[in-house]
Amino acid sequence: MHQYDAPKASPCPNALFRLLLRPFLSSKLLTVSAISPFSSLDYACHVFDQIPLPNLYSWSTLIQAYASSSDPTQSFVLFLQLLHQCELVPDKFTFPFVIKAASELKAFRVGRVLHGM
Repeated sequence: MHQYDAPKASPCPNALFRLLLRPFLSSKLLTVSAISPFSSLDYACHVFDQIPLPNLYSWSTLIQAYASSSDPTQSFVLFLQLLHQCELVPDKFTFPFVIKAASELKAFRVGRVLHGM
């Protein structure tokens, strides 16, 4: 009978990157860093930029964080990046945050266009 030897733990300076390869874990880390009471938008952006293929939840979370920030314009920037750089299609969870950003900026025409998408 062969005895299983567990792999030896090695200190990896890239542990965060390995974590970010797991979509569920990377989404949770992004959520905590973007929209929790302990949030840091700078750190959330750093986490997002390290995710190799962000899922729609990750995009929506960062869009939500910017919509509630002092610079809601960045929600539009991210939304446009999502539309042009990804094969992902925004859903019913993404649009409310972009519409909120339009409302914060008093960009009512943009809000109407988004509402009609």
